[in-house]
Amino acid sequence: MKKGIIFLVLVVLLVGILLAGCGEPPVSQAKFQQFQTKTEGQFTAQGARIGEAERVVKTIPDMAKDITTIKNDRDTDKAVQLVQDQLKAEKADRQSDALKAQLDALKAKDAELEKDIAEIENELKDINQSPQYPPSYPPSYQSQIFRAEVYNGENFDQYIGSFQESTIDHDWGSGGPAGLTDYFSVRWESISPDIWFESGNYQFKVRVDDGVRLYLDGQLIIDKWLTHAATTYQVERYLSQGYHNIRLEYFERAGQAVIRLSWQLKS
Repeated sequence: MKKGIIFLVLVVLLVGILLAGCGEPPVSQAKFQQFQTKTEGQFTAQGARIGEAERVVKTIPDMAKDITTIKNDRDTDKAVQLVQDQLKAEKADRQSDALKAQLDALKAKDAELEKDIAEIENELKDINQSPQYPPSYPPSYQSQIFRAEVYNGENFDQYIGSFQESTIDHDWGSGGPAGLTDYFSVRWESISPDIWFESGNYQFKVRVDDGVRLYLDGQLIIDKWLTHAATTYQVERYLSQGYHNIRLEYFERAGQAVIRLSWQLKS
C-alpha cells in the first residue's frame, strides 16, 4: 500500500514538471505543498478504507463458520421440536386410549345398571299386580292383633298396664282386667298393619256394660259413653279392600263388666 502512495506522489511531481516545461506559470512552493498534503490525506484515507476492506475479507471465513453454526443450531432446534411434537402426539394417543378404556368401562357399568333397573322394575310390577297380602296367607287366615291399655278410673285416668289379644270378648262379671273391679277403663286398638277387609258392607256389633266408643279409621261410629246394663249396639259401614284401623274404648263403673266386639260382611 505504501508503494502505491509513493508512486502516486511521483506521478504528481512529474505532472508538475511537465506543466512547467510547457510555458505554464510555475506553481508556488506553498501551493504545491498544500496539494501534496491534500493528496497524501486522500490516499491515506483510501488506504485506511482498503485496510478495513482487507480485514473484513479476512473475517469472511469466520462469518461463514458462524453462519454454518447458526444454521446447524436451527436444524437442531427443528429436530428437537419435531421430537417434542412426536412425544406430545404419542402422549395424546395414550391418554386417548386410556379415556376410551374408561368410557368403555363406564358403558359396561351403565349396561349392568340398566339391566338391574329393568329387573327391579319387573319385580315392582309383579308386586303391584299381586294382592296386598301373601298368596299363602289369605286375609281370612291372617291373625288380627289388638293392644289393650288398662287404666284406673272411668276416663283413662291412671295407666295400669297393657296386654294383647286377637279378639275382644270379655264377661268379667263383677271383676275386671289386671285385678280391677269397678271404676276402670280399657282402650283397644288394632296393631299395624291393622286388619284386612275385603271390599263390601260390614255390620259392626258391640255388646257392652257400661259405656263404649267405637272408631273405624279414626271416625267415631258408635258413641254410647254412659252407664247401663248389658246392651247391644250395631252399625253398618262400607269398606274398601285393604287394611283398616279399629279402636274401641270402654269403661266400667260398678256391677257387671261386659265388652264384646264383632263384625261380618253383609254383601
